Amino acid sequence: MEETNVKPAYTGQSGELLIVSSGSLWNSNVGDSILEWFQPNFPMLPQGEAMFNVIHYQKDKLSQLTERHRNIIEIDIQPKFENKLVLQFEKNSKDQLYYVLRANNTQAAFEELQKSYPSIIQNIRDKERERYQQWLSLHHNEEIESSIKDSLGFSLNVPFGSELLSLDGNYARIKWQREKILSGVKHFMEFGIVLYTVDYLSVDQFSLPGLKQIRNEELKRIPGPKPGSHMALQNVIEPELTVVKPLNGFAFGNEMRGLWRTTESFIGGPFISLAMLHENSNKIVIAEVFVLAPKFDKREFMKEAEAIVYSLNVAS
Repeated sequence: MEETNVKPAYTGQSGELLIVSSGSLWNSNVGDSILEWFQPNFPMLPQGEAMFNVIHYQKDKLSQLTERHRNIIEIDIQPKFENKLVLQFEKNSKDQLYYVLRANNTQAAFEELQKSYPSIIQNIRDKERERYQQWLSLHHNEEIESSIKDSLGFSLNVPFGSELLSLDGNYARIKWQREKILSGVKHFMEFGIVLYTVDYLSVDQFSLPGLKQIRNEELKRIPGPKPGSHMALQNVIEPELTVVKPLNGFAFGNEMRGLWRTTESFIGGPFISLAMLHENSNKIVIAEVFVLAPKFDKREFMKEAEAIVYSLNVAS
């Protein structure tokens, strides 16, 4: 019988990035640049939040736990090395991203990181989304998912504990409410999840003005706290539009991130909206999650939101 090498679980919190290097490197301009490169603001949040929480360790200080951290960049400089950056997937733990940068001098290490950090950031973000989706696949609401699939012909992974608020032939609205303690007081955060379809008329609908118009019209169905009020875009900051790879069963699509509000009130927060063209039905299928968590940082909530919208699929 073949022996299987089962890796232990990774450690660390979502959003953490561990840099392993000498103290002298970390205290040089290279360390300063690493902090700058890997801590840009996470996109489209009401307040600035860094993309990653960067933590430094010297290699001889790593323990069995820290060497299994979910995201690691190890930098090793020796004159004999060829300059090279390598990703060692699952080096010490399951689903771990472990980058090793070997360079023969400090300047070479700086230049390699300067060239590679955008792709490293994207790889870590993709892996973090995958990790959230793995969690979601184990904590989802099969009953709501089945109802949506039967009604719309498309599906999302919906978190366990969600409540189906509205469902018709082209629109589903779900609420996922969670509790969190802050300073000894219980607070509620709310995730609004919507899935809806509109007729595809032209590629202009996938432009930023086109998707904004669709969103503002369709999500008037979500009421605000005052009679007659409803959800709308917060127009102080223009939403961001990104072309994304098509999911299975879809032709192409765009992601829109921005800030939402309700008319006649100060309630609002961030959202992510994924629009995909389903050619067989000639429909634009839009999955959106918007977050209301006024007393908390929202980076990790939005990463959970990403995991939900990117679970969009064509019903089989």
